[in-house]
Amino acid sequence: AFLLRKKSPILELTLWSLVLIRFVLPPDLSQPLSIRNLVDIKLLESSAMGFESPDIAISGGAFSFNDKGGEPAQLTAVPRWMILTLYLWAGGVALFSLLFFLRRRKWSVLANRALPVDDELMLRQLKLFKVRLRVRRNVKLRMSPNVQSPFTIGVLRPVIVFPSALFSEKAGTVITSAMAHELVHIKRFDDLRLVAQNIIQIVFFFHPAIWLANHFIYIARECVCDSVAITAGKLSPQSYGFSLLASLKSPAGPHAAVLPAFTSPASAAKRRILFIKKGYVMKRHIIYKFSLLLIAV
Repeated sequence: AFLLRKKSPILELTLWSLVLIRFVLPPDLSQPLSIRNLVDIKLLESSAMGFESPDIAISGGAFSFNDKGGEPAQLTAVPRWMILTLYLWAGGVALFSLLFFLRRRKWSVLANRALPVDDELMLRQLKLFKVRLRVRRNVKLRMSPNVQSPFTIGVLRPVIVFPSALFSEKAGTVITSAMAHELVHIKRFDDLRLVAQNIIQIVFFFHPAIWLANHFIYIARECVCDSVAITAGKLSPQSYGFSLLASLKSPAGPHAAVLPAFTSPASAAKRRILFIKKGYVMKRHIIYKFSLLLIAV
């Protein structure tokens, strides 16, 4: 109860992360039914079908064989609906994996083709933020006319890509706020965390709780980055909030779910702005949803 009264974005981020971790952990280590068992039994059936032996008889949903002692042994095959479910799951995993790979590939190509930022003021600002946020990795700044909102890609060699329009409009405040925000993502290794989240979501794509948990994790993570960017980056909350409002003019794009980015969809941006203005509020319905999901999974 004490933790819930604090209502911090870090708390909500931790709580929803527990939901994802609960999915990764096996429900029961002694449970005989698993994907591996389904695959092993299916392979055993296939190998038994490949040769004939007078000591092996296959019939219906099971096959039997005689061991050296002459006593028959029975091995019941997995029901066909389980095998069909396995195939459907594998197809879904393949489809979502392909979509995730194509999205990451698209933004990686855009980042590689983007032009380096040579503005001395922006480069000095980058060094200052790296010192304030204690980011030791080498961070590159780039700009591209094909990008509508700032984003970050890369873990060991991160790259922050800005829309070229921000430089032509001389939107210094927006660039400064976005730079601080993206550096917090880099400091927290959020690109790696997002990859892990997407892998879990791909494996459990059929479970709505995963999609719900990732949605709330996304909002809480952005609020955490906003808070650190304002405090550690020594930025004005008012200027930062106006920069976030200005970024709403550009669509968040499909990279919002696969890459750390300053711009958010309208619903998430509204909560971020309210957090900056009034402080973070974890609504009661969110707490109830979390509690029910954690018990259910």
